[in-house]
Amino acid sequence: MVKDILTAVVIEDEQESLQLLKSLVTSNGNAKVIGATSNPEEAIDVIELHKPDIVFLDIKMPGKSGFDILDDLRKINR
Repeated sequence: MVKDILTAVVIEDEQESLQLLKSLVTSNGNAKVIGATSNPEEAIDVIELHKPDIVFLDIKMPGKSGFDILDDLRKINR
């Protein structure tokens, strides 16, 4: 039986939290982080580049909220 590994992108403006979340995501071996950024302005590019199965997205970030990023993604993928 082949085990599918999920791919993930992490968007988190606090560097310590970003590292912790990346570690937690990969800890059980069912997912791997293929992209991450602490800059919300880079989030769309990282998501579009990697096309992950899962996105872990911080909601409250300086300059652009997680909801703003979701709105931008919706506009791109229409």
